[in-house]
Amino acid sequence: PTATLLVTTTGADPLLTVWRYGLGRVIAYSLDDGSLWGPAMLQKPDSALLVRMVNWAIADPERKQPFFVDIPIMRVDEPAIITVKSESTPVAPDLSFFKEKNNLYKAYYLPYEQGLIRLLEQPVAVNYKKEYEYVGVSPQLERVVQLSGGTLFEPDAGAIVEEIKNRSRREIVTFREYAWLAVCAALVVYLIEVIMRKILEVRMRQRQATR
Repeated sequence: PTATLLVTTTGADPLLTVWRYGLGRVIAYSLDDGSLWGPAMLQKPDSALLVRMVNWAIADPERKQPFFVDIPIMRVDEPAIITVKSESTPVAPDLSFFKEKNNLYKAYYLPYEQGLIRLLEQPVAVNYKKEYEYVGVSPQLERVVQLSGGTLFEPDAGAIVEEIKNRSRREIVTFREYAWLAVCAALVVYLIEVIMRKILEVRMRQRQATR
């Protein structure tokens, strides 16, 4: 009865329900078997719900500490805001901090190269540009493949195997000479004609002999 329903599906099915248990926080994140809308919750922009849900559940364990450093995910050529909670202004190479409010300082940092760097004595990973994350298949690729006689496959092993089987088949063209049949037929006709003539000649001689 103390639970709060925050998010539902279009069919009014509960998706995100939260409540408190003692001093802790409880989240019920309800998904399907992955055949309908479940996979979409892991992709942008819906994936933000999962991140915020986890952040709410664990809260900020450092919010009451006198000193902490928050360095976000960094990408090449994208400025990042570094947050430091400290009783005095932090000093670090390549960083110029300004005071935002009591004991909270921020600085901008612009990474130029991908890889691992160190900021405020902490290892930080600099990722590639965000545009590389969404590299896909060019819409012109399928046409180019077809013009060159190839085939563009989906990630389906069955279709690839079937195409290999079809391409492994070879048509063998053989030629057979049937001229000898015509020669044999002509020879048979010729022999029949000779025999008939001989028979006619014999009959004519017999008739002449009986006269």
